[in-house]
Amino acid sequence: MARELKGEDMKKTIFIVLLLGFWFFAHADWEAIGPFGGRLRTMAIAPSNENIIYTATNSGPSLIFKSTDNGASWSKVNAIPYYVYSMAVDPTNPDIVYAGTYLSVYKSINGGQNWTSYSVSDAYIVGVAVHPSSPSTIFAAGNISIGVTTTMGFFKSTNAGVTWSSDTLDTLKGTSNCLKLDPSNPNTVYVCGSVIDSNLTNPRIYRSTNGGTSFSNISSNIPTGNNINAVDVHPTSSNTLFTGSFYGNGIYRTTNAGGSWSLVWSGTGISTISCAPTTSNIVYAGKDTVIYKSTNSGTTWFQTGSGYGGLYKLTRKIIASPSSSSVVYTTDALGFFKTTNAGTTWFESNYGLNMGVIPSFSIAPSLHSTIYAEYGGVGVYKTTDSGTTWTLLPSFLSCGDICAFAIHNSDPNTVLALEGTG
Repeated sequence: MARELKGEDMKKTIFIVLLLGFWFFAHADWEAIGPFGGRLRTMAIAPSNENIIYTATNSGPSLIFKSTDNGASWSKVNAIPYYVYSMAVDPTNPDIVYAGTYLSVYKSINGGQNWTSYSVSDAYIVGVAVHPSSPSTIFAAGNISIGVTTTMGFFKSTNAGVTWSSDTLDTLKGTSNCLKLDPSNPNTVYVCGSVIDSNLTNPRIYRSTNGGTSFSNISSNIPTGNNINAVDVHPTSSNTLFTGSFYGNGIYRTTNAGGSWSLVWSGTGISTISCAPTTSNIVYAGKDTVIYKSTNSGTTWFQTGSGYGGLYKLTRKIIASPSSSSVVYTTDALGFFKTTNAGTTWFESNYGLNMGVIPSFSIAPSLHSTIYAEYGGVGVYKTTDSGTTWTLLPSFLSCGDICAFAIHNSDPNTVLALEGTG
């Protein structure tokens, strides 16, 4: 027969129950349910294992995420104190990763879990590339000091990033924006950017055919006003290159190794270009909100299908799969996106990219599976299945993030939102 608890026994029992309750909540597991994604600046795919992808957030410190299943899911591996402008993976070892930042190239030898910083002059490292057949040789592009200002710079390491030599590419104030190796001949190196002369922006494309020992300017007939932000080389024809300008007037192509350039697409905002390695005539070019494609080696261009993200004025990164003509990856202001049908449709692949600031959220009183959440700096997301999937709602913000939601007591689709910057 059960004994009735009285006096001290009752107090002891209550204490034990409370203690167990506190223990439970202290040790209960929490699961992130999203919304996932957010502002990504760059990414890199392991040449020896395409399932392994690294990406870095557009922030300082920059969070480093890694996927081992071709972007289907992500895990945070560490953070780097500065903005990460570029990344590259060793062609033979997917655990060796390089990241270009302010004044340094960071290196990890264990898949991004730990990083070592190696000084690279007075530079912002905007491009990093590993020699495909000599992985101890690393190339980098960035800014280099000349007097009280900076200009386009090139850097090279022959001991896997530990020490670096530097080369000043120009005598005018300027900036490097991108770096590319010729896939047919990796000793041919391109560094692109711009310099200022008589208060005018002048495009610059420098080429080395001897692994960076010397460079020549091959941008002579690209018009003033173009700041070259993207470059890629045709996968089978070293004489054919494509460049894009973020501030300027479009995409230029050369078929004679820079002897002359032709405007093949007119517009602004191009921040990335990627030739499909497995299909010689396909090229992708991206701006903040749009991805373009050419199927005739850049002669004509069209907008690819919808489904990828994008917010105004944030650089995009595109990498065409090294093994499949149907697969292309992109990062932008809403996260990581992928196509498996050569750009006809794109889909979000952000699971585990848990990097957003959620200033406010609210659960519908009449339907608890419906939740509204403000993703700071991006917009309002909604889920109707308790966070399994999220939808970014049409933008209505004008001055800041949502401070609070008020959802109708009986109608989960009627919502008031208080907007403000403070």
